Amino acid sequence: MAEDPNLVIDDSYVNKVGNSCNSKGGSVDSLFENYLNILQFVADEGVPAGQFHDAIVAFKNVVSSLYGNSQSRRLQSIGKSFSTATDNFISQVKNDGKPLY
Repeated sequence: MAEDPNLVIDDSYVNKVGNSCNSKGGSVDSLFENYLNILQFVADEGVPAGQFHDAIVAFKNVVSSLYGNSQSRRLQSIGKSFSTATDNFISQVKNDGKPLY
């Protein structure tokens, strides 16, 4: 593939995307935690026994494994990783472009 000599990378846009992913990861994690609490409340108070209770608890356990835990929330971690990747991308482009300027 041929290189585009007119390629322009908007640093501020790339940084905004990274920061947005970082903040949205934390927001989604918070919503996810609320959802897990609701499932637990339904299992404890709404349907305290029986097959439906057992199904809710099993479902909550599966969902919990996707969430991670309060010390290592996965979506927030992914958002931070993406933000770091965008920062590294901008740094790498600037470093690689030094000979051109």
